Amino acid sequence: MRPRHFCCMLPRIVQCWGLLLTLILLPHLGSAQTLSEMVEDVLPQWERQHQEFYAGAAWMVLSTPHFNAFREAGQSNLMAFAEWWPEERWGLRGFAAQQRYRRFGENGEEVTLRHLGLIGKGWVLLSDHWQASAGAGVATTRLEALGGDKQALTLVTEFLLTTQVGEALSLEFGTLTMDGASGEGSDDQRLGSTNYVAGLSVGF
Repeated sequence: MRPRHFCCMLPRIVQCWGLLLTLILLPHLGSAQTLSEMVEDVLPQWERQHQEFYAGAAWMVLSTPHFNAFREAGQSNLMAFAEWWPEERWGLRGFAAQQRYRRFGENGEEVTLRHLGLIGKGWVLLSDHWQASAGAGVATTRLEALGGDKQALTLVTEFLLTTQVGEALSLEFGTLTMDGASGEGSDDQRLGSTNYVAGLSVGF
């Protein structure tokens, strides 16, 4: 079937399905029960599980840089974030993060990574107390070092498990990866990191 012919037939298909649904439900409708009330009885009613806005902070418990530097396990790698959930199942997270690493070598130069990014994400309910969310987005990443600064547009991926610990408080655990390159020249380098994170957020 050609796409054009299918588009012409689509309204008739919808009408037929609507007529079939009416014929199926009509014998079960009482005099005081409308069709909308019947549909509410038959279909499951979903309650909103998320607040519309969240703000919080996360600690990158263990962080592995994507360049020649040592892993970092400490309090120097932190992230602040804010989330907006315009729909029940999907939302946006904006974040700002700072990371410090010590390069390989005798000098052990300390370098700093700064990230500013946006992630689109969705979630599913695992149990009464746990949710899983995943997302992807982009960030601007800047490497500050004595030898000169480097900057890149990095790809960001996120996977989190979240549990509610109060009426508006949530704990989250998971992974966050940022990866990119400052360019293709001999002086450029790969930027980013892979992180295990733990965070706390408040909804309102």
